[in-house]
Amino acid sequence: MWTTTEFIVFQKNIFSILMPIIIVAGTLGSILNIIVFSISKKLRSSPCSLYFIFASIGYIIYLNIVALLRYVQISFNIDPSVQWSWFCKLRYYAIGFLLMLPRSYMLLAAIDR
Repeated sequence: MWTTTEFIVFQKNIFSILMPIIIVAGTLGSILNIIVFSISKKLRSSPCSLYFIFASIGYIIYLNIVALLRYVQISFNIDPSVQWSWFCKLRYYAIGFLLMLPRSYMLLAAIDR
């Protein structure tokens, strides 16, 4: 059985290894989605494709802002919300907004279909 301290150290080590891979793979996948849905004139003119393109852009923004800040906070113990209280509020708003934005576009694509 692990103690709490051992589990936190293990979790931090796993997070430090896997998070950069997730950020790179997610960004690459979203860029490939944008390329696929914008390369063809027929796909580009479809409203569903536009929703998927905007959802991919939303995921790129989320991964490169929120997930990257979380990675820096956990891996390097740099937490800007300790210095600036407004940053803490902005971070929680950004997490909620940037996660709901792509999901909303997916829902709109499903409704539009």
